[in-house]
Amino acid sequence: PDFVMNTRQRNKLNYPIAFDLEGKVSKAFGDVHITPTTVLITPAGEIVLQQQGIMDMRALRQHILAMLKQ
Repeated sequence: PDFVMNTRQRNKLNYPIAFDLEGKVSKAFGDVHITPTTVLITPAGEIVLQQQGIMDMRALRQHILAMLKQ
């Protein structure tokens, strides 16, 4: 957790970060093993994007904007 929070502060990430210390959520999303892993979920609970590693924030924004138009 300290590494993640230091990374968050260093990179000025302004979005929520969840910790899954027991691994329950990780297993629900396909047994995630890499940090960071970004998951975009619709209000209905559908996973529409899951990416491991550094996220292209511009591409993520475009994805979200496209979803909002629907």
